[in-house]
Parts: sequence; structure tokens; C-alpha cells
Amino acid sequence: MGFYELIDGLPAVRDDFVPKEHYGKEFARLEAEYVWPTTWQMACREEDLPNAGSYITYDILGDSIVVLRDKAGTIRAFHNVCPHRGNRLVSGAGRLTKLHCSFHGWEWDTAGANIFLKDPEDWKGCSGMFDGDMDLQTVHVGSWGGFIYVNMSDEPEPFSQFIDPVPTYLDCLEFQKMRTKWHKQIMLPANWKVALEPFLESYHIYTTHHQTAGFLDEASVSTTHGRHGKHGYPNAALLGTPSPRTGKPSPKDFRQNYVTAIQELAKQTGGDVDRVGSASGRSADAVGRILTELPPDASLIDIHIAGLRFMREAAEAEGAGWPEVSDEQAAGLGVDWNIFPNMVLVFSLDSTLVFRSRPDGKRNDRCIFDMWGLIRCNPENPPAPTSEFFEDWRENIDKIPSLLVQDLRNIEKVQAGMASRSFAGSRISPVQERQIFNLHKNLREYIGK
Repeated sequence: MGFYELIDGLPAVRDDFVPKEHYGKEFARLEAEYVWPTTWQMACREEDLPNAGSYITYDILGDSIVVLRDKAGTIRAFHNVCPHRGNRLVSGAGRLTKLHCSFHGWEWDTAGANIFLKDPEDWKGCSGMFDGDMDLQTVHVGSWGGFIYVNMSDEPEPFSQFIDPVPTYLDCLEFQKMRTKWHKQIMLPANWKVALEPFLESYHIYTTHHQTAGFLDEASVSTTHGRHGKHGYPNAALLGTPSPRTGKPSPKDFRQNYVTAIQELAKQTGGDVDRVGSASGRSADAVGRILTELPPDASLIDIHIAGLRFMREAAEAEGAGWPEVSDEQAAGLGVDWNIFPNMVLVFSLDSTLVFRSRPDGKRNDRCIFDMWGLIRCNPENPPAPTSEFFEDWRENIDKIPSLLVQDLRNIEKVQAGMASRSFAGSRISPVQERQIFNLHKNLREYIGK
């Protein structure tokens, strides 16, 4: 191929091209050596650790990290490994008063300090065995918006520097006041980047999610913010307007189009039962008032204003509150952000979809894919979260939001197509898929090529 240059043996990344090699075995090896041990990664939500002793494990390739709340209420993280013989200490999530090795009985308190070492006299005179040497090895912790991040590097980049400028744009949405409604974890036969990339662009919306064409103008623009990125619809018509690609005129009565948009997005992104996603079930019900309280000739802008008022009133009536977002802040929000390297937020004012993708450590063409639905709620009456694991998502389609099922089908087909000898790399749009370019550009910087 004559449209790319080689840099240290790898084709260069451009804003219109990501080489096939980025999804292969050698690149996965480089990521394992240079990316995952040194970058900040979202491990869990704060509500996953409600009490002293609450813990959850986060696994990435060969490393396992236990994140817990200690007796003083501080969130800490440690390598989930006994320093004696390497035994894994805990799995999954739960609550404990101390960490205990099931192999030989060594123990640690929730601050990671060794509190019991059986037969310590056996090591009399041995170096590196006492005075804290057998404490659990600390993993650095950062937090933002109710999300807990971990970093395994000895001297990581400060978390505040890593996450910048995301809080400047998104703090107004108050993610810390949302709570998990559902969590679904899926094993996908795809590279972790193939799984993540559909959620870094809206270029696919009209074709893949054609059911939205009647009420969504999906013309998007993607921008980068350091290692992170976002996209939105700055030049698109207001929600409720048909996509110009349909060739259909705007309706004379926008009320039903807008209500359908909010209700369908709630249903499609949250599932038929939960109805939680980019718009919550509460909001989907609230905007129904538009059909009876606004006249048929109401302008779309008046409908939007009324819809936001009705959604706010419904949230406040439940004690969930509502975020104060200025016009200037709203203009910079976008609809979708990716947090480097492997996290995506698709949000509204009262709920959020969260995606995370990780290599499974066995094959470069398999990954662990997590999806969460978060909802703004009364903090004294949070939803009871559900959590499900699917080894084969195709056998559980009825349990996955149908909009996301459409994405999962594409992900598998893209991974299969990349095996073709005719495929040299992804010809991404410099305008609508720039987040994908930015992800790969920064991965190259981490691996030093």
C-alpha cells in the first residue's frame, strides 16, 4: 500500500488511517508492557464500596487489583497477591474485616499492613521479610465523578493531570450523584479497541440504528482534548427533527416526534424492563405531558424547554435533584466522551451509559466488555442494581438493550473482516471519527513508536 509510511516498523497513524497492525498480537504485547501497567484505568464506582471492608477486584491481563474501603472509610487499592507464594487473595466483590491467604494463613488489615505471618522465626536473619516488607503492595487510586481509577505504576502521572480537562466540561452533570441501575459484562470475540470504537463516533448511527432516523439528525463532529475526546451534534437540528438523509420534511406537529425520541432512546438504551440509558424511564414518562399541555403548533425549541422542565420536575419530586447546566456548559458537553484508554460515557442530564473494554489476556482478538446504566436518583432510595455476566451474548439478546445488540453484531463482523489480506487498516473520518485517531495516536505514544 502506498498511502502510509513506516515508523519503527509500524505504519504511521493518521487522522484518516489506523493500521491493521494496531489490532494484532505484537501490538497487544506492546500494550501489555507499556500501556496497562502505567495508565489510569476505571476500576469501579464508589457505590460499589458502600461500607468499611467492602471490596471489588479489577483484573487486567495477568494483574489483579483489590479495591476496598478501609476501616477509616478511605478507598485503597492493592495488588491482589500474597507476597509469600503468589496466591490470589480475593475474587469478585464482597465485604471483609481483613484479607486472608487461603494457602498458608497470612493476613493483612484493610490498610494493607501484614498482621499475621505464621512461624515468623523461620525467616530469622533473612532480608526483606520484616518491618513492612510483607505488607500488600499498594496501587495508586484516583477518583472523579463517583468513578474510582487505579494505576499500577510506582510513580504515576498525577491523576488530576491525567483526567484534565474532563472535569472542566463534565462536572456540571454531577455523575457522583448517579447510581448504578444495571451492569452487564460480556465476553466478546474482538480486540478491545474494536469493541470500544463504535462508541467513539456517531457516523454509524443512521445505518446501524436506522430506527432513530425519524427523530435524530446525527451529523456529528468529533474533537480531542489531550488523550481524551468527545463528539456531539453542533451543526445538527434539534432532537425531534428527522435526519436529512431520510429526505423527509419536518413535521408540522413536533410534539409526538420529540416524545417518541425521548421514549425510544430510553427504551433502546436501557432495555425493555429497565428503560435506563441516555434518557431514564422517569424522564420518558415525564415528557408525555407535552402531548396534552402544549399546543400542536408549538415550536421545537418550546417543546425542548418544556420537556426539560417536565423532566426536572419529575426528578425533583423523587428527591433526585437536577444538575444546573449553563448555556455555555451545555454548548461544550457533546453527547459522548471517551476517557483514555478504555472508558466511554454516553450521557444525558439524568442518566448515563458507561462502557469499558479490556483485553482478556489469552488472545488479542478477545476482550471483556462492560456496560453500566447509571441513573440520577434520590440518594436515600437508590435503585437495587443488577449484575449479569454473559459468556455468549447471542444467547442472552433479550437481556441486552436492543440498540447495543446492533453494535455488538457490528463489532464481531469488524473483527472477522480485519483478518482479510485485503484490509490494510481503518480509513477513519477526520471529522466524525477523530476520537478513534486520538486513541491510537496516544497508544503509540505510550509504546514509544
